[in-house]
Amino acid sequence: MKTIHEQTGWQRPFPKMLCNRLDVLLKIDEYSYNLDDKRFIKYFEDRTGIQISASKDWRFLYDGDNAKNYQFTHLLIGRPVTYEDRQGHLKHIKITRGKLQDAWELYTKWELDF
Repeated sequence: MKTIHEQTGWQRPFPKMLCNRLDVLLKIDEYSYNLDDKRFIKYFEDRTGIQISASKDWRFLYDGDNAKNYQFTHLLIGRPVTYEDRQGHLKHIKITRGKLQDAWELYTKWELDF
């Protein structure tokens, strides 16, 4: 598994700093985070403010490729979502997966009690 630095060239200015650069997060394409680790989920949510434990789209955070095949439907009016909206949703999932991987690197390096 390549680190974020190996995948993107980005280096943390401070050892425990999370990456907030969208261009870097979008380049991450190798993931090892574990969404079954409840301590990690709490760590991620506390550090980022992003609540994924209540997310309906959590399954796409495991496998973003499945999101590409998902039949996007607007729940209120029951019509398909436009291509542009779908692409925006996929970009949001990729950024979130990048944030998860970034937090996972820090969590496994600094937060786990070995």
